[in-house]
Amino acid sequence: MILFAAAVVASFLSACVPVEWPSADPASLSLLNDSSVNCLLIQKSQWNAALVEQGHKRGLKLLAVIDVGATSTPAGADAVVIAAPNRNIAWSGKVPAVFLTSRNELGDSGGVVAISQAVWPEIRTGDDTISTPSSAPWINTNLGYLRYLRSHVQGTIWITSPSPKKAEISARALQQAVADAALAGARWIATPDPQTIAGAMRGDGVSLSAWQNVRRLVEFIHNLPDVSKLKTYSRLGINVSPSTGALVSGGVLDMVGAQHIPFQVTNSSVGFDKFFDFADNALVKFPATSIGRTAIRAEDVDDLEPIYRRVEVDVGRTNYGLRVFNGAGLLSAPYALPDNKGALVLMTNYTDAPAENITLHVLGHWTKATLDQSGQQSRSLVTYPVKTATAVEIDSLDIFGAIRVE
Repeated sequence: MILFAAAVVASFLSACVPVEWPSADPASLSLLNDSSVNCLLIQKSQWNAALVEQGHKRGLKLLAVIDVGATSTPAGADAVVIAAPNRNIAWSGKVPAVFLTSRNELGDSGGVVAISQAVWPEIRTGDDTISTPSSAPWINTNLGYLRYLRSHVQGTIWITSPSPKKAEISARALQQAVADAALAGARWIATPDPQTIAGAMRGDGVSLSAWQNVRRLVEFIHNLPDVSKLKTYSRLGINVSPSTGALVSGGVLDMVGAQHIPFQVTNSSVGFDKFFDFADNALVKFPATSIGRTAIRAEDVDDLEPIYRRVEVDVGRTNYGLRVFNGAGLLSAPYALPDNKGALVLMTNYTDAPAENITLHVLGHWTKATLDQSGQQSRSLVTYPVKTATAVEIDSLDIFGAIRVE
């Protein structure tokens, strides 16, 4: 049971576009001019009266990141963010609280489900390189877990992870993290590199461009239709459970998603052309050594191959909503537009360069398709009929794209 009544009335939290701000300098907030970013998470070391005053003048909501067990609220905070093992923690402050918790917590606080145990989205490289059972590149993604979470909660989802152990996170890597969450209608709590923000403040062109690219993508995603309120464009249903890896990145849902096979997470076969009930561990035999982890162990991947082969045999070449060709290094998420007016296909590119010559087969007969990308003008795409679907040709996709088929 959630014990913090103040969070219940915090309707502004569900509308937050959150960024963890890495600077204590009030002047740094000028980098948010005309931005859709409206909530800043601020660590204790950055919190100061001048920053709070300037943030409120700009209409920003300021969320103070505090420790578990803290009893006081930093002056001027509109809410607090607490990294906690679970939500069964009392908060007696007068402002709302958001609890950043582990993956197995499915409740919400103030209309927000906030998860700290994300994997950093990227293609696995180096000595630990592994492939999916189909030999496609292995993508570290939160998409499967977020799809499962979305089937259980209605609130806004925030997700974040400590930065990987690198000297600094590139703007492209941060954009890919934001885009990975957006595939499921979730919001990655973007944390710009402090050196990038400092450089942008000095007028350094490279730093300023890097920050603007991140900001533009956050704004682009914010202005898309809210896919958390749309149904997945698919006639395939999959049932999973925590005991069969629903909470583990790289599990059954990511394995299927890596093949661009769209599905809805459901516990009922009603209304679907095909249904896989993978909620029974006696059938799936999900490796016990990966249960309770954030991501599946590399050495456990081969144990998923029988599941993949079953999906491959049963699904075959059937189009249950979307098929993608030349989509290695990409993930896709199609959604049904209201009133049967088409589909919105979101795609994220996890490679270091734009993807080229991608072909979609979107189930149904549609007459036009458009591609929108951050910082680019909308453009029409070539379409033509193929059996029960409409082919859509995409010549180039940088980091994240929204393809509307109507």
